[in-house]
Amino acid sequence: MSFINMIVNRLVDGLLWPFVQSNSVWTALAGASLVASILLLLAFRVCSDQSAIRRKKKRISGHLLELLLFQHDLILGLKSCGRILLANLSYLREYVAPLLCTAVPVTLLIVQLACWFESRPLLEGEPAVLEVTFADRSPPFQLPVGVSADEMVIVETDSLRIPQLRQVNWRLRAAEPGRGEVGLQVAAEQLSKSIVVGNGIAKLSTTRTQPGLWNQLVHPVEAPLPSDSRVESIRVRYPPREFWCGPYRMNWLLPFVVLMILFSLVLGRICRVAI
Repeated sequence: MSFINMIVNRLVDGLLWPFVQSNSVWTALAGASLVASILLLLAFRVCSDQSAIRRKKKRISGHLLELLLFQHDLILGLKSCGRILLANLSYLREYVAPLLCTAVPVTLLIVQLACWFESRPLLEGEPAVLEVTFADRSPPFQLPVGVSADEMVIVETDSLRIPQLRQVNWRLRAAEPGRGEVGLQVAAEQLSKSIVVGNGIAKLSTTRTQPGLWNQLVHPVEAPLPSDSRVESIRVRYPPREFWCGPYRMNWLLPFVVLMILFSLVLGRICRVAI
């Protein structure tokens, strides 16, 4: 899984690089939506029966017209509604093959995009919590644990041990912009966690975990911890990145999906791909 993550990291980072350079989060998100819509259109072009999709869309339009023409006849109207429902089910069946073809790449893409848009880097002077969770075999109150940081981050507090959660926490404060590491000393074991400070767009690794298919799938940026480590995960609690549309705040997934649909409709008409 580490090899796959390395390839996907470089591929997605390369695709997003032109959009990230604008330093506008909306431009970067629009670029990501454009990439996803192209991937979707390619899947429909290769994996779907384009003639069947066009034929079934015309059939749905015909039944809708039938419903409008006989809207004053209850029996015929109900029959038209039934035909519309069946035609839609038949039309949606054409989506099965493209969605199966894109399930894995789209999942990997969304996980990668979450590293860019789910959270934002720390601002100068902004606090954050470093959260270390230990494996079951290593109660945190029985181990000597220490943290060291470079000049871009200040460790403000002593360790806060939470035995019920098997955790040790510290409060950090961002001092200088840049990308660096926080060192963790657990008995004789030395570990590290990346941290990013700045006001731009950056790919973040919120959590570094032990090896495992699921752990590496949802946390693809950093290499996993050693399998024999006493630490289960190291997490930096970055602030969530907020997207605003007028007075409304939203998660990045909503504008991403809306933009992807719009791009797919426009590019599909230009490239003559039926969806």
